Parts: sequence; C-alpha cells; structure tokens
Amino acid sequence: MGNMSYCRWENTASDFEDCYRSMMDDDRHEEMFDSTHEWRAKKRFVKFLIEIEGTGEWQQELEEMEAYEEEHKEE
Repeated sequence: MGNMSYCRWENTASDFEDCYRSMMDDDRHEEMFDSTHEWRAKKRFVKFLIEIEGTGEWQQELEEMEAYEEEHKEE
C-alpha cells in the first residue's frame, strides 16, 4: 500500500532505513541488475542521497523539531 498521509513518515523512515542497511550489508549489483525496476530505483535512491548530503538542512530540521518538543513537553 502506498504511503497514506497518516503514516507517511513512519513507513518512509522504516523503508529508508531498510534500503540503506541493505546497501551497507553488501546488497551488491550482480544480485540486482537483472531486476530493471529495482536497479533503477536503487540508482535513483543513491543519486538522491548524494543530492541531499551535506546540505545542513537536516540538522536544522532536527534542531527545530527538538525545540518544538521541548516547548510542548507536558510537565
């Protein structure tokens, strides 16, 4: 099932982590090349990682989220 708005982040975070760990655990090319759709998707994923690497935006987003949590924490 596609990512519905109510579970988009939960599903995406799990899927992203799964894909990343698969790459780090030597999910090598020869095992994927015959699956054209998977190969293209993995390549797109890697290009996206390169694009967002080091932008600094993610650290700022995390800091803003943590500040929001702190402001809205029940006492």
